[in-house]
Amino acid sequence: MSSSWFPATQSRQCGSAVFVIVLLALAVFQKAFWFAPVGDDLRILSSVSQTANPLSYFTSDWGMQGTYRLANGSIDTTRRSYRPMHTVSIWLGYRVFGVSAFPNQFINLALHVTNCLLLYGIIRRVCPALFPGFLLVLLSLISLYTVSPAIWVSDRATLMVALSMLLLSRHLIDSRGERVTVLNPWIVTGLTIVALSFQEGGLLLPLVAGAFVLFPGYQGPRWRHLALCGGLVCGYLGLRVLLFGPNAFAYASEGYVFGTRPYVVLSDLPRNVAIWARFENVAKDFTGVFVPVFDGMGRVFSPKELLSSSAWWLPTLVLAITATRRPITRVQWLALAVIGMNAALHVQVFRYRVEYISQLAFCLYVADSRIWKGAEKSEKGWFARERLAELCCAVISLVSVSQVNHYVQSNWVMRQDEVVNQHLAATVAKYPIAPEIVQKVLAHYAHGAQ
Repeated sequence: MSSSWFPATQSRQCGSAVFVIVLLALAVFQKAFWFAPVGDDLRILSSVSQTANPLSYFTSDWGMQGTYRLANGSIDTTRRSYRPMHTVSIWLGYRVFGVSAFPNQFINLALHVTNCLLLYGIIRRVCPALFPGFLLVLLSLISLYTVSPAIWVSDRATLMVALSMLLLSRHLIDSRGERVTVLNPWIVTGLTIVALSFQEGGLLLPLVAGAFVLFPGYQGPRWRHLALCGGLVCGYLGLRVLLFGPNAFAYASEGYVFGTRPYVVLSDLPRNVAIWARFENVAKDFTGVFVPVFDGMGRVFSPKELLSSSAWWLPTLVLAITATRRPITRVQWLALAVIGMNAALHVQVFRYRVEYISQLAFCLYVADSRIWKGAEKSEKGWFARERLAELCCAVISLVSVSQVNHYVQSNWVMRQDEVVNQHLAATVAKYPIAPEIVQKVLAHYAHGAQ
């Protein structure tokens, strides 16, 4: 990364930090390079293997249509998703590398590291202290909230939306670490189109840009820029209706309501409970990065689990409280807007993977806290607060390394078991997957090929 991203006097130290970030990523995630494709990855491979023209994905589902099952075991015929560029990237990889997962896994990890380096560049604009900035990036590099997109090829779309959001954030935060007063509509439009071509989560960009326009102190043509953001949102929603008709927004998901009560399909809940479940999902998606007391499906930890995971959620809560010094800075308000809009977009579901962008924004929120600012040094208790925040970052990082190592290892074991015991062959009976794809995967991985 260019030294222009960082203060000139600290470019050498920042270069060393970047080297360590890349090295840590390889150390923690390298096992993902040897994953065999299973689950969603296998279903998308099946689709691209039978598609001659990749441009057809721009007018259809991303390749998962008819591969979801409802609670009764029947195929869900209504669910649609529009992620053409994601599947085009898999189509190209399949034509060049076949079913080998290594290139796709490498691309995902490279995108994840790129996102973290971009975040580091933004953090260095707002946080004058080098060491805290480095620790905060580690919270995004290695986290249960960010591990899934880094190692699951089918989550690549999340990485691309995050990349677009980070580029937009870099545009909205100048080199002095202050929010700009006017946004560039061409940048917003271009990044939104790129993000939406990968995932519906790309709606986050015009929503955040719209909130930015409404912030006090905005000096651009407020209503014209707000209309642009609204037009991008409406244009995308209209495109989905045009392509998918009444199934444009069909989505079936499982989770927990009231924090403890499981459900298989949100729409099967009684009307009032389903409405509450949506509000609950938004609340979980927003608060999860500040107080991570939910499991991967949205269930609130039991007292025993709260105790055993206290080294994760308690330092995170303390860090969030420590970083919240009144008045909240302008960049912190921007980070809160990203977290809030991301939560609202995922009203249907709480999952660790949808917290990817929120985790990046949380780190930016902490980075722009006044505890790192020079003006705070004259206040009573400043030194203790800064050391406490650094200690929390270090503890969370150590715990996250253990959590992510376990996650990567368990995924590797699961995929190896699928291949070695040929469970993949049974997948053909469960999902409409091309049998030749399963056979190619078995032939490529069952005998130790990489």
